Amino acid sequence: MARINNQRWLNDIIPPHQQNNTRELYIWPDNLRNDTEHQEIYRNVPNDSKIYIPAQTLIGILDFATFPNLEKLSVEEQSITELNLKNCRKLTEIQANNNLLERIIWPNDALRLEVIEIINNNFETCDISVFSNFSNLKTLKIGTRDRDRIRDGIYNRFCGSLKHLQDLNLNELGLDATDVDSGLEYLPTNELNFLTFGSCGREEARVKNLWKILETQAEQLEIILKPSSNFDEWAANEGAYSEADGFDECMDKIEAIREWQNPQQTWQNQTQVRRIL
Repeated sequence: MARINNQRWLNDIIPPHQQNNTRELYIWPDNLRNDTEHQEIYRNVPNDSKIYIPAQTLIGILDFATFPNLEKLSVEEQSITELNLKNCRKLTEIQANNNLLERIIWPNDALRLEVIEIINNNFETCDISVFSNFSNLKTLKIGTRDRDRIRDGIYNRFCGSLKHLQDLNLNELGLDATDVDSGLEYLPTNELNFLTFGSCGREEARVKNLWKILETQAEQLEIILKPSSNFDEWAANEGAYSEADGFDECMDKIEAIREWQNPQQTWQNQTQVRRIL
């Protein structure tokens, strides 16, 4: 079977004269029809939204330059390597998990963008400073959690310091298996309720530096690990509140970081005062 021409396929399912009016677009494989989360979207999709299931997996570049009013985009389990979102300035949500993405061309001024989920891709080395431009961002999940992909050398290579995110009011942050390795003192935790930063089997992942900082002060921070668990698993755990254990594992991590941050921030403030004097 011949490979699909992505742009021709896109123009066939949504004629060019209709692309300007498309607000939401979902491109999924057939197996997601029975997934609980996706069924909910199927039931509630608005009239100006489109859900499409390609006959074959899409490969290569997918260009949305002619979708200027696109607000929500979901592209999952394809073999695409690049997304062009340059003209999508009204975008509020992008979910592009489980593809082979190496690059996204972001809009320069997507002030409405609140959700970025690009888990389990193959991004080339990129500093997370690129996300600091999206001032209304609430969810940022850029890690790799699929251990099979990691074993095959397919994982997101984001790097840099959390200092680049310090002015964001994040609710959710996923950094698993990345090389984001510093700036824990700058992590904005006021609104944060979800956080993962484990290696997920990528031994050389420098994100481990973050939980190793906390490990050295585990007793003072009153960090509680499950039996037979370790700090890397603790950092990667997505768990919510457990009635059996009596605590929320994600919030346990976040509270430990807040506790650790307090003396760090006091030291930073004193340093700034000394510099002024």
